Amino acid sequence: MPSSAYLRLLDGITNGATIEINSTGTQLRFVPGMLVGGEVHHDCPVDRPPVTGASTSGSAGTGGGNPQDEEAAAAEGVLNPRSVGYYLKFLLPLSPFCKLPLNLRL
Repeated sequence: MPSSAYLRLLDGITNGATIEINSTGTQLRFVPGMLVGGEVHHDCPVDRPPVTGASTSGSAGTGGGNPQDEEAAAAEGVLNPRSVGYYLKFLLPLSPFCKLPLNLRL
């Protein structure tokens, strides 16, 4: 499932999109709107919360491990801040289809 920061960014470049996440955070419903583009400012989350109860060995929470390790780290409260490339790799393929030129500030 995409991160909530990515969904907020996607909502910022669209007009009429509907994003619904259930109360447990396990289901996502996305109804696309029109890709507008334009001037978009987005604050990428960069702070890592304090690690409590998580193992410091292995690749959990470092972004380079397998998905099960990353899900376990997320369940224990270890967040993995995403690099700017995480947002760009999804937005670059969409940008030619925007109504206005996409001017991003991440």
